[in-house]
Order: sequence, then structure tokens, then C-alpha cells
Amino acid sequence: MSSCLRCSNLEKQHLKYCINAADNMRALESAEKKLAAKEKDAKKMIEIAERNGQRPTNQSSDWLAEVEDTKAQVDAMVEKYKQRFLCFKCSSLNCCSNYSLSKTAAEKLVDVQRLLDEGEKLAPAPSHVQEEPVLTSSPNAYPNLEKALRYINDEPVGMIGIWGMGGAGKTHLLKQINNFLKGDSAFKLVILVTASQSCATETIQMQIVTNQKLPQSNDATEQRNIILKFLKNKSFVLLLDDLWARLDLQDVGIPFPLGVVGECTRKVVLTTRLETVCGDMEVRRTIKMECLNYEDALKLFLDKVGTETINSHPRIPGLAEDVVKELEGLPLALITIGRSMYPKKDPKQWEYVINLLNKSRLDEVEKHSPEDLQDSTFYRLKFSYDNLKSDTLRECFLSCSMWPEDFLIKKENLIECWMRLGLIEVFDGPHCGCL
Repeated sequence: MSSCLRCSNLEKQHLKYCINAADNMRALESAEKKLAAKEKDAKKMIEIAERNGQRPTNQSSDWLAEVEDTKAQVDAMVEKYKQRFLCFKCSSLNCCSNYSLSKTAAEKLVDVQRLLDEGEKLAPAPSHVQEEPVLTSSPNAYPNLEKALRYINDEPVGMIGIWGMGGAGKTHLLKQINNFLKGDSAFKLVILVTASQSCATETIQMQIVTNQKLPQSNDATEQRNIILKFLKNKSFVLLLDDLWARLDLQDVGIPFPLGVVGECTRKVVLTTRLETVCGDMEVRRTIKMECLNYEDALKLFLDKVGTETINSHPRIPGLAEDVVKELEGLPLALITIGRSMYPKKDPKQWEYVINLLNKSRLDEVEKHSPEDLQDSTFYRLKFSYDNLKSDTLRECFLSCSMWPEDFLIKKENLIECWMRLGLIEVFDGPHCGCL
């Protein structure tokens, strides 16, 4: 009895395929239009994501490929049905043909609906390039950015060096390179790390591991092998900031040779204060970060001071020019000291500043050692420290030295430190007004 019932239901289903051929084709055609719209949305999403440095996941790529194939099959079925309809001026009287098309349409409708459901879950993969904040403007960085990108795209070149005195804008340029490569399809993998004076292999490894979310190991050799395995078949750019001495990149896990190897492109861009480091690292293209010319330096300084202060007294424009001459085109000093002069509308304050700066003339400093290079900017930057509003602020600033160099200090840890040192009072709200 149950067997007969199953046969009866099966016959009814097959009969529906014959009767409902037109309905099934219309339903399939309608679903295909929705799928095409979803495909368009997905492509737009991926396009926007790629402009932001993200890339499509394998799932997205596979989904788009299947959608294209399914659309082609549906179009062929709909066209075949329409041709038969035109031929007979009505629905075809051939039951076998109706049955076949209707059954195929019903089955394909299930596939289309599945693709629509999967399309709702699509998302771009996380970016391999983390955008870096560029908080200050530096006019001398822009022409050098074009030069650096040209060197990066020069296929035989593997190692590129950016060198110059402290405060000249090397780190600013490196961050600009990072952010520009964010949208470059040739380099999906861009890693920015800081070497600093310690230049420890383990420190560089940990930054790469953290940046790319790789497995961590306490053994430097094992960590090297993890990084090497991750990078060896990938095109990448390693941006290495503030290098003070030769670093063996192979000990870190950077695959060699650099340049173009098979289908992979491997580039390293480093910044250093010392041209000799470029030689030690076998750099093949160098960019020297020069100080700004007087016109650009004056423009940058006046922009940081503000027109209200500059125009507050007839003598201040001339005094501002004297300050700029003392700073001799050093971008970082121009920016920091320019900002600190914003509230100073008394010419005597400007004269005091000029007197401080004149005590350490840049052209009297020998620039052949790291110590001399540091001294050439120390007195100019110390001015910003001396001009903080209170001793409390200066103590707060100095407390940051308790953390290692280039360490990322969390705000809550810093505030807790200030409270424990008695520099600020304990507070309940999200903001502290005692500073």
C-alpha cells in the first residue's frame, strides 16, 4: 500500500513538471535576476575593499566563478524555452520536452537559491597592509615618495635605503610608502617594523609575528623557520625603520635572494641615520632625506604657528623668519617648535626662543657619528619639552622613558602610572581635567 502511495506521489510530481513548465521557467528567470544583482553588489564590495587594501577571500572568488557558470546555464535554458515558445506560438505541446526543461529549471532554481544564500555571507579577507597614521605634513617627503615607489617597482632592485639626520622625515616617508602600497595589487603583503638602536633579531621577529598573526616561539631559530615558511612563496615588501647597524635578515627569516624570484617579488626598504648602514646592508638604491629649503621651511613653520599669532604683532613675522633660519630646514623641529609658538604673541618670547636655539648652531656640529647626529637635533627638540605648560606635564612626559624604546604604551597603563606617581589624581570619569 505504501509502495503504491509513493508511486502515486512520484507520478504527480512528474506530471507537475509537464504542466508547470512555464511557471518554473519564470521562477528561475526571476531568481537569476536577483542573483545577478547580488553578484553586482559583491563585486562592488570587493572593489571598495581592495581600494582599502583588502583582498577577496577564496570563498568569494569561488562564489563569483560559480555564479558566472550558473548564469550562463540559466540563460541557455531560458533562451531554449523562449525559442520553442516562438516556434509554437504557445507553450510547446511536446510533453517530453516540457518535462525535461521544467525539471531542469526546478533543480537549477535550488542551486540559484543556494548561491543567493551564500552571497549574503561573503566578506573580504583582512588586509595584509595595515594603514599607518601620518599625523604631520612634511613637504620634502612627497618627491621622495615618487622616487621610492619607482625604486620599489624596479624589478632587479631588492634593497632600498632611505637615510638622513634625525627629524628629516624618514619615518614619515616610510609610512607614506606603506599606505600607498596598501592599494597595490602587486604587494598584498607589506610589513612595517621598527629596528631602533637595539636592533635585536628577536625583536624584529616578534613584530613580524604579531603583524601577521603567526605562531610564536621562544626559540629564535624556530621562529625564523616559521617566518621563512610563511614568506618564501609570497611577494612582499618589508619596511624596516630606524636601523642603526647591520641586521642579518636571513636570521630573522626573510627569504633570499631579494628582487624578483620566479613569480615572487621581494623588497626591503630601510631607514637609517647613517649612510654606512646602507653599505653594510648592501643597499642598491638610496634616497637621502635633505632638510627643507628656506621657502618650504618657512611655509611649514608658519602653518604650524598659525596666522593669528603671526599677525598679532608687527615684529613677529620677522622673528619667525629668524627662528626658521636657526632650524635650518629640519622638518620635525619646524613642526614641533612651530606648534609650541602658537600661544606666544609677545616678541620677547620669540627673542628668548631665538636665543635658546642660537646656543646650538647646526653648522657647528660634526655629523659623522650617531652621537653627533643626535646632538644636532637634541637642543632644538628639547625646546618643546622646556615649553610644556607645567612641571607636571614634563614629569608625565619623562615617565614614558620607563618603557622600552618603540614600545606601544597603552593609555590606561600610562594613566595608571601617572596616578601611582602622584602626577594626577584618581578620577572616575573618562577624562582627566587636572592636566
